[in-house]
Amino acid sequence: MTIDKSSMGSLSESSNRIKLIDYISPDTETFGCEFALMFGSRHAQAELVDAALELFHSGYYETLIIAGGKTRNRATSEASEIAERLISAGLSSTRIILEEDSSNTAENVRYARNIMTSRSVRELLLIGKIYAKRRYVMTIKKNWPEIERVSCFAVNYFGVSRAQWWKSPTLRMRILQEARKIERYLEMGYLSEVDVIEREFRLWSLSQPLMSNKEMR
Repeated sequence: MTIDKSSMGSLSESSNRIKLIDYISPDTETFGCEFALMFGSRHAQAELVDAALELFHSGYYETLIIAGGKTRNRATSEASEIAERLISAGLSSTRIILEEDSSNTAENVRYARNIMTSRSVRELLLIGKIYAKRRYVMTIKKNWPEIERVSCFAVNYFGVSRAQWWKSPTLRMRILQEARKIERYLEMGYLSEVDVIEREFRLWSLSQPLMSNKEMR
């Protein structure tokens, strides 16, 4: 799928809007497992923390890996900033594992995998932003081959529902950027495609092709 300057007009078609969000951020089940992996960020930390706390207290995971290094020339890592918020909100530090050296999503996954080598992790619950949901899972498949099953809790902090994503200018921009990024990263070999079957990501199967330019018009 290639998005050009005319793509915004194509989003006037409801079917295209649905197809795009279903690819970028598919509606999937969230299942519980021992470990969760949160993709760090400098923004929306409060929303990420709220999601992590809700998932923990609902029994979706036991230990949270927070991945994110000292980006944007900050003295502290993304992971440590989020961990501090979580601990202040009552989550025990014994429930948290920090990965503080990464600077992008692929490194988040690779470095977290290195930290967890001795744990024989086979299932993961991912926690991250709504617009990067599919790319998170594609990154897991590419960089953490031991993972056999994965779900992703998508944090939406844009003031619109998933179904109305295009009504937020910021989320709309992020979704379109994500579509271009996924296509480019697949071509460069940075990601591996995944399927969604019965509302679950499948790491072992081939996926449907990306939307074509014709479908976006």
